[in-house]
Amino acid sequence: MRLITNFLLKKSKRRKDGKYPVYIRCTIDLKRIELSTGVYLNSCDWDNLAQKVAPLAENSRNLNKKLNNFSNTIFDKYYQLESLGNPYDINSLKECLTNTPQHFIVVTFQTILDDIHRRVGYDYSYGTYKHYKTIFGRLKEFIKVTYKKTDIPLSGINYKFIASFDSFLKIHHGVGPNTIGHYHKKLKKVLNDSIALGLINKNPYINFKVKRYQPNRDFLSLNEIKKVENKKIEIERIRTVRDIFIFACYTGLSYSDI
Repeated sequence: MRLITNFLLKKSKRRKDGKYPVYIRCTIDLKRIELSTGVYLNSCDWDNLAQKVAPLAENSRNLNKKLNNFSNTIFDKYYQLESLGNPYDINSLKECLTNTPQHFIVVTFQTILDDIHRRVGYDYSYGTYKHYKTIFGRLKEFIKVTYKKTDIPLSGINYKFIASFDSFLKIHHGVGPNTIGHYHKKLKKVLNDSIALGLINKNPYINFKVKRYQPNRDFLSLNEIKKVENKKIEIERIRTVRDIFIFACYTGLSYSDI
């Protein structure tokens, strides 16, 4: 991903002394941020075409040097992100430049998973907790295999990451499309919780469409159900399983609810 920077005089932020701040606009993959450089100028002292302080402006040489140093710092941080090999985006760069604490997906998922475990029996079932735990394990494995890391920043979770995770589940674990859909649903929920916690600004799933398929399901006739119901079974464990199955057939309750 290529970083593009441009300097601009921010005329929407005029100070009381009539001067305007100089901002630098950073763009990666058509997404951008704007940061103040700490330089303030009168509009006549800014060369918009050259994107620098006009030569005849007071202290122009030192101010242009300051802008150049500011740009170099941004590119240094950008190259550091590149060298790490982790997924990143424009917000990752902003976090590095503003010294905003980074939050990581595995640590965040673990915190949410622990909270779900505490709430089992209240507003979560143990089965739901197990599903989240399975997905958590697959996610950690994916990060380790793909990025050779134990964790990556939340800001690095983007469309490419999700699409790669989708392929990983299909290729390495042979997971079917509907099961993968459940995986994505749970991961999407974790990322929505991250938004609620103020750790990220938006969910990258907004651009990722999960495909679902309607499977062909075989079913028993009423006569076949009666045969199962009336079957004499000597082993108590198997007999209990049969009774639960018949109860589910007549009531419509799911196995996990029973």
